[in-house]
Amino acid sequence: MPASSSCSCSGRSLHEALPTWSVPQNCSNVRRLRRCLARQELRNSQRAVKCQVAAGSQVGRKYNGQFGEWTLEETDKQEVLGYRTGLSLAALAAVLETVIALEGDSGFLRHLLGDWQNLIIISGAVSLGVSMHLIHIYVKPLKQFMQLMYLTGTIAAAYFAATQGVPLPEYVAEHHASLWLIGPFFAAITGLAFKEGICYGKFECAALFFVTPAMIIGDMSGLLSGAPQQAAHVVFAGLFAAFAAGKWTQPIKDDIGDKSVFEFLALPEEEQHARQQQMGQR
Repeated sequence: MPASSSCSCSGRSLHEALPTWSVPQNCSNVRRLRRCLARQELRNSQRAVKCQVAAGSQVGRKYNGQFGEWTLEETDKQEVLGYRTGLSLAALAAVLETVIALEGDSGFLRHLLGDWQNLIIISGAVSLGVSMHLIHIYVKPLKQFMQLMYLTGTIAAAYFAATQGVPLPEYVAEHHASLWLIGPFFAAITGLAFKEGICYGKFECAALFFVTPAMIIGDMSGLLSGAPQQAAHVVFAGLFAAFAAGKWTQPIKDDIGDKSVFEFLALPEEEQHARQQQMGQR
């Protein structure tokens, strides 16, 4: 049973899973009511166990791939969870920074987190770096190029944050030319959105693919200012958050892809040819 199966009892205590209206009508006295409750709790407990088993049932499961059968292992699951967690933390940082920018000087979050903006941004960037490391892409040079773009932009952002003495968003707002160095970070996000949009046909990823470069080009050129600029950043943060949240609804195997392809590409060239010939004879 896949982990996406409906498990209404998952995540709730037995008492929460037992509303008062579900008590059988034939429990007319206290002793019988206790027995009925005990039986009901036993059924709920059994259902909870089944839900937990179903949630972890993908691990150890076998799938047919292009180059043979492959198995979803616990390490694969942990990589996917790390990938999704990194995306979520990066999206959270983007949302926080967007809200702080919109609030103005008297905003609650600016008052609470204003002195920590650079730390929030760098933490979000590092979290995205974890996802960029764990992402599964068949074409290795493409993955390496995305990682290079990410690393270039992150190093530039960290340098400006450490040397300018003001929150990074304020520095960038006054020095648009800095985006020529920070921009590759957003190019990596654009590539990530393209990959996810192509693989899963998600609207938020397709929209993010267009919105991200439009936002950065608008900031760099000065074409966007005032309300349009704020709107672009709000849309970017919202799409990024929707993208990250949506990852948690997918089966684990989706983010692994066809593992047999990765296993095939990891083989020496001679073994690849032998495998292809073997498959061609079938």
